Amino acid sequence: MSDVVFNVVDRLATDVGREETEVWVREIIDLIVVRLLEPDEGFQEASRNVLIDIIDVVKDEVRIQRWKLKE
Repeated sequence: MSDVVFNVVDRLATDVGREETEVWVREIIDLIVVRLLEPDEGFQEASRNVLIDIIDVVKDEVRIQRWKLKE
């Protein structure tokens, strides 16, 4: 998987400035943005779970006042 990502990024870097690359990148970004803005039950549930995990970590930090240990 990392090889595929590297090859795509490497090719993009090589082709930067070419009009075809610019159009291709713009289309990909547009698709990603559209997908992120679509209502999706699974994505909403995952986002909710991440936020709950973040809140739990903050509560733990506050409970044991860990930030004082870092100073």
